[in-house]
Amino acid sequence: MKIGKNVTPRLVNDKEPVAVKLVSLDPYTQMNSFGEVAWRAYILELVPEDTAIRPFKTRMYLVDKTDASFEKIDDRFLAMIERFNDFAAEQYGKEEYDITDLIGSTFVVEVTYSKAGHLPYINLIKINSMPALEDNNNNGRGLGYLVTEHE
Repeated sequence: MKIGKNVTPRLVNDKEPVAVKLVSLDPYTQMNSFGEVAWRAYILELVPEDTAIRPFKTRMYLVDKTDASFEKIDDRFLAMIERFNDFAAEQYGKEEYDITDLIGSTFVVEVTYSKAGHLPYINLIKINSMPALEDNNNNGRGLGYLVTEHE
């Protein structure tokens, strides 16, 4: 008889730093029961490097919930974007890049759960890599565009 090595994945613990890979970044609009916009955000899907931890999603809200362009971003998300922009400029010499270039990026975040039981919040601790920029000479408008337009 073989003893299995599979472990049921667990949730990330509150305040636990975890190394993750960004696998999707999608704009999302939540409507209320009257058909009005309740809020808009980017939904980030993160997969931990440690396979014993379940993949999870987090929201990065917009400042203006009615902003259909998804460009008026919250200060918390703006700070994260600026760190990615600095990293892209220092490590890869890219001043601007497409938002899709973030997919596949690896970084370390600290996870915090809200008392209301919503999706967890993340605090960016360290960026490890942005693989799409290694092979891509793209000078798109992506997140660098969002930061310059936001200011």
